Amino acid sequence: MVLLMRLYAHYTAFHSCINSPKQYHPVIMNVTYKEIMREQYQTYAYFLITNFDCDPKDISDSLGLIPDRVYQKNDLIRENGTARWKHSGWELRSSLPESTTCQDMHIENLLNVIYPKKRELLALSDECEFYINCVGYYYGANPGFHLSSDIIKSCADLGVSIDFDLYNNDEILKN
Repeated sequence: MVLLMRLYAHYTAFHSCINSPKQYHPVIMNVTYKEIMREQYQTYAYFLITNFDCDPKDISDSLGLIPDRVYQKNDLIRENGTARWKHSGWELRSSLPESTTCQDMHIENLLNVIYPKKRELLALSDECEFYINCVGYYYGANPGFHLSSDIIKSCADLGVSIDFDLYNNDEILKN
């Protein structure tokens, strides 16, 4: 409810801002219409294998893929921190740029790499869990996403869950 009210308030403020003189809207007096409408994206996705007890190198060897990041249970999450991983992880990032708008493109990019390894992944599935994590930071935009039946079927065939962490920021960004 609070989110809906906040969204309505932002829409109402924006709508009245573009339809009325700026001098009546102290919040945007120093902001141009172009700055309000600028959309920016930072998106990425990665395939994650987790909850395994073996050496991550064994997973790499089994799949014939080089991960972008690995960590073992009880490793420090951050070098200067005290928090530790509760499980091991093996991550492979999408090769698409972070300026890619649509999450489905990142998922397809990852599936193009991992789906040919279906047999090897299914052999690991009793020992591990598989995820595709999609992360998106959106400024001045809410592009949404579409998952085709092919994406859903491919993920289901591999036993891959999909997680979306999407953050919409209503702040006006200035260079």
